[in-house]
Amino acid sequence: MIPIDWTYFKAYVDSNAISFKEISYTNNYYLYLSDGGIVAVCNIVKDGGSDQTDYEANYRSSKANKQILRTSQIHKSFSVTTQQTNATIWTPASGKRIILTGYQFSLHNNTLVAQSAQLFEDTNTAANILYTNFTATGSNFDVSHVLTPAVPLAVDKAIKATTSGGIRVAGVLFGYEV
Repeated sequence: MIPIDWTYFKAYVDSNAISFKEISYTNNYYLYLSDGGIVAVCNIVKDGGSDQTDYEANYRSSKANKQILRTSQIHKSFSVTTQQTNATIWTPASGKRIILTGYQFSLHNNTLVAQSAQLFEDTNTAANILYTNFTATGSNFDVSHVLTPAVPLAVDKAIKATTSGGIRVAGVLFGYEV
């Protein structure tokens, strides 16, 4: 367990789109977060100081924090058996963003040429690619990955896929909508 001050704690929460837990006891807020093998703790004294004011105004009752803590993880299954261009895999509810926390794929290439598969955020540009795989002729490939830190997409942006030729892809995306 790593004790850190409020400035570092909130920077870690913000930069990694991670949730935390609070225990309010006597004159303190005790905050805990766990990210893989990292467990960090922060103590904010309820003394009316700037840390308490910032926490209460911007984090304690923040909509995003409550949604992450109280929202069940979403599993989006998909299967592609023919060539796809910009096929929508996951569209968030209006006004929400996807926070991608992991994926699991099986790719099967039974063709006589190499094939590719890509997942991307909304438009297929180099800056928006979330995952790319090139499979050799007649090969199969399985991949599982937990994203640390999680990948927050922009509000109202979907995850889409493009595949070449006859590659078959089946998978599951894991994440949240906040």
